[in-house]
Amino acid sequence: MRGAWPHTGTMIELSDWRGELAGRRGDEALITATAPLRKAQPPAGTKPVLVLADDGQRYWLKAINNPQRPNIPAVEQIVGRCGALIGAPVASVALVTIPEELAGYPLYPGVALEAGIAHGSLDVVSAQSIWSLDHVERDDNRSRYSGLIALYDWCWGGDPQWLYQTGTKPNQTETFDYEYYSHDHGEYLLSREEWSLDTILPKVDEPHLLPRYPAPSMLLDSSGLAERITAVTHGQLVEVLSAIPSSWPVSDAQLELIGFFLERRRDAVAARVQRRYLA
Repeated sequence: MRGAWPHTGTMIELSDWRGELAGRRGDEALITATAPLRKAQPPAGTKPVLVLADDGQRYWLKAINNPQRPNIPAVEQIVGRCGALIGAPVASVALVTIPEELAGYPLYPGVALEAGIAHGSLDVVSAQSIWSLDHVERDDNRSRYSGLIALYDWCWGGDPQWLYQTGTKPNQTETFDYEYYSHDHGEYLLSREEWSLDTILPKVDEPHLLPRYPAPSMLLDSSGLAERITAVTHGQLVEVLSAIPSSWPVSDAQLELIGFFLERRRDAVAARVQRRYLA
């Protein structure tokens, strides 16, 4: 039976998720943006903006009224939280309130920030963007790359992009050693398509391998990763999806489909990790 390793063989069904999010979603964020700092350079498609927040941290915000698709903040939140569950190298995500006093900050010609809740991704300091997985011998990238590949498979990635850190760390005594992170997950989770049975069911049991990943000869380190994936529980996924604000333009039923998709894929992805994507 597909997706049964190393669990008992019980197949996850749609009925396991119907109604699971009813009454669970709230509409508030614990963090508030206090000042816009800068826009992304070069400009990204969703026109993110770097802000300082009242917790003293800096976050890249993606707003619901971004010029691409209004479901992107939800996708970014889900993938970031799922990455954290399995220990994949992703930046921490949070919900960030855009207060009325910051509304009107221009994102791109004709569109400005609107008051409400935005997706926030913690700023990765000294980060450079890249579209290839290089420097496998640096830092703990053998392990990091395994997490990146598994996350792409599990969350049906698209347009894979990475960050790596170089330069002096904030403590001024050590340097970053090309630590890689996955970022910009707006194309994950079939986000270009309407989340429906017609789009989810044909993909739910299919492998989705990263098109450009280090060769098997690089001997990626996947120690413990398969176990972390299979340890993700139904309750944890409910918590991830319940965090999506009720004011965002995605329904409970659509999020329940994503919950079904992720839980159904979980064990098959773990099995591919266990084989280290060599077969």
